[in-house]
Amino acid sequence: MVDDAYCPIYITYKTLEVAEVIWEWFQGQYFSTSEEVIAAWKADDRVARERLWRLEQRRLHAAPQLRKRGEFDSIRREQYLADRPVWHIVGIGLNAFTQKRVAQVEIPGLKKVIWVDLAGIKLGVSENKLRKLARYKAGAIPKALVSQMESRIAKVVARFLQG
Repeated sequence: MVDDAYCPIYITYKTLEVAEVIWEWFQGQYFSTSEEVIAAWKADDRVARERLWRLEQRRLHAAPQLRKRGEFDSIRREQYLADRPVWHIVGIGLNAFTQKRVAQVEIPGLKKVIWVDLAGIKLGVSENKLRKLARYKAGAIPKALVSQMESRIAKVVARFLQG
């Protein structure tokens, strides 16, 4: 072996020992330096996570910003309440005790639900057609039947509101 000046280098046992010591020192320096760099990266990540956590906590626990106070302003709410129907039909079915047709009617102004007996209304269509309407939702309910139901429900609701 030769060095940079092309002088022969004689490797002895002593030089190998020194080379091993230098190599071990270098390895230790390398690993300690890399460990310090990794520790710095971990610290940076920890600081970033803590900053994000604090921002999230601040956002979650901040007082809500109320820019729009509800769906309506006072004038629109009064107009909506005046224009809404007095009652609407929630469902039509059979009374479990009397086996007669009844309608479930909601009165939104009172937040009440009443049951209206629809027995005795002339259907004007066959039972089979009504079953098909109920099962398959095919077609429309006859207008005469709807008007009879609505008139009876309107009478019952008016009686309920008066007394």
